[in-house]
Amino acid sequence: MTIRMKAVETKSQVTNAIKKWTSAFRQLGRIDHGFDEAVIWVEKLGIWLSARGNSTEGGYRYWNALGTTLGGRETRNLAVEVNPPENGAPPGRFQGVVATDSDGLIWILHRGELNVGLSRVNLKEHRTVAADAGFKIVDVEYDDGTLQACYPVARLSDDVLVTVSDTKRFIDLCQTVRTLVNDGTEEAEVQKEAGLFEEPTGPYTIGPQGTKQIERVHAAVFQALKDDLLLKGFSLASERVGSLGPDLYTKGKSPRILFEIKTSNGASDILKAAGQLIVYEKLLKKPYRKMVVIPTGVNMRQRSLLESLDIEIIDFAADGVSYSFNWPPSLSLAA
Repeated sequence: MTIRMKAVETKSQVTNAIKKWTSAFRQLGRIDHGFDEAVIWVEKLGIWLSARGNSTEGGYRYWNALGTTLGGRETRNLAVEVNPPENGAPPGRFQGVVATDSDGLIWILHRGELNVGLSRVNLKEHRTVAADAGFKIVDVEYDDGTLQACYPVARLSDDVLVTVSDTKRFIDLCQTVRTLVNDGTEEAEVQKEAGLFEEPTGPYTIGPQGTKQIERVHAAVFQALKDDLLLKGFSLASERVGSLGPDLYTKGKSPRILFEIKTSNGASDILKAAGQLIVYEKLLKKPYRKMVVIPTGVNMRQRSLLESLDIEIIDFAADGVSYSFNWPPSLSLAA
């Protein structure tokens, strides 16, 4: 059954929708990256939004670009533009749409046309790819009775993570289709799997944003982890492995274990932890159990991948000013 929404057709409502979308990115992202300050970079999700526009004789023209590679004008990528008409009227060549669902929630949507190289490609030509990624076509109805078939980009939720995560899913779909057109099926499948791995699900945690706050949380988790391990009878090395290696490792007759702490559970954190544990195990020249200590909320796809690399997950959660760890039975006591 096709979902139906009602188009937003006033200038003020379109303006407010774009402002709320941009605000969600600003709350999770940053502009102090050394490039164009109009580009809002959400590092934990690996996406950017550049929301701007200009006044023309015909009115204001939006230019809202989305991508996944941060850089200058020549080096950052542009995955898709989402540009609604200023007054929300039937869009003509514009691909962006603003609409409300049956619950009154406002959405940003896209009619599906992308520029891929010198060609124009429409997501509707790749409905199977879109369906595999969980996207359904939405019919948007206008006051004049016309319908526009669109794909959802983002819910303008009060939860900014929902809005930005929705946007990432749409970018991933566009990237998969672009890769399919440019490189072929095999490469597109890799792109799809990467998007699924990186997709935040469940109680996803962005984590502290400021460097000082990250360091404070990390130090508190480190101390709580260390105290728990000592209570369980483990002997711990006094220093971490190198300056970039795992935070803790056992020594002496204790079972050999490496622990890496992450204060956020995004895909980039998981990938960094996996790399640290695998590389530094090699440097230690002995087999170790490898464990990433990470906030609750790692999804099943990510867990499965880590398990295939022989990396175990210790979930932790804040409990007031302290932290609790979800220890596996095998770590109840040191051997």
